[in-house]
Amino acid sequence: MTAAAPTIADLPDALREADRFALRLTGRRPAVFLDYDGVLTPIVDRPQDALLSVGMRDTVRALAARCPVCVV
Repeated sequence: MTAAAPTIADLPDALREADRFALRLTGRRPAVFLDYDGVLTPIVDRPQDALLSVGMRDTVRALAARCPVCVV
């Protein structure tokens, strides 16, 4: 029998563990992949109607200044 797969609740809290994450990333350049419809924008009936808010756009730009960002 195999062990149960970890759940999101098993992951460390990124805000509480920021120093630990920063240490593990020393000398590395992480990339962030974000889903557009439903993550960066609210889910809508027609994906072409999903619009990124100004605030979210600014947040993604700030993140992209620190590491590669891919919106899918």
